[in-house]
Amino acid sequence: MLKHGKRAVFVEDGDERAAARDPREAEADVFACELLIPAADYERFCANGDFSLAAIRKFASRIGIAPGIVAGRLQHERKVPFSRGNQLKRRFDFGD
Repeated sequence: MLKHGKRAVFVEDGDERAAARDPREAEADVFACELLIPAADYERFCANGDFSLAAIRKFASRIGIAPGIVAGRLQHERKVPFSRGNQLKRRFDFGD
């Protein structure tokens, strides 16, 4: 929404392959990554190679974001398995 304006309509239907083919989705992903975690900091963190929960918490605290965001990015980029770091994420129930 920040990147492509308020008037653009995006409907997610669960088809990740279709979303991946949309260049606006890729552009929004890059924008969000940069906005949340500065590239230089993230590169240094990844170069260290320590993706333990303690390291994730320490890094997140240092740059001022929630550790679940770091865990999610590491999972998304397949630097850690999707099973690692989930306890760092906050869950929200919107009461379907």
